[in-house]
Amino acid sequence: MGEIMFGLQKHSMLMNGAIASTLLTISISEGLIRSLDPSFDMITKSWPYIIQYSNSDLLTATAAVAGDNIKKDVDKKIGESVKEVENVIEKGKVVVDESVKEVENVIKEVEVVVHEKTDEVIDTIDTLRRRATGTMKTEMWEQIKNGESSKTK
Repeated sequence: MGEIMFGLQKHSMLMNGAIASTLLTISISEGLIRSLDPSFDMITKSWPYIIQYSNSDLLTATAAVAGDNIKKDVDKKIGESVKEVENVIEKGKVVVDESVKEVENVIKEVEVVVHEKTDEVIDTIDTLRRRATGTMKTEMWEQIKNGESSKTK
């Protein structure tokens, strides 16, 4: 508002007293409102009322331009948000792929251990079966007595 008044004075223009008084009242009101809530934009909030109670084509055209600008800003923010969500999804895919690879490696390691233990269990069962049936060779009995592995059959 101050810029308007200074511009009028600079160009030696006069303004109707009622309009100047209204602008001054709006400026003071806006200052009070901003002191209570700095994020409040009185002009943006007042557009619906100005348009509703005015038949001016200028106000309607100005509101259309303001509406278009707001729509562009919203569309831009939505586009940015979509890009951010897509980036998060891509990062999530990378994390999932890495996790799957780690799980596959663990599964391979577990399979190796299971196969080794299975071979040991089979050898132990085979040794016990031979002991029970008496079909074990003498050299195997010696290995068992000495605590050696029974893998040589």
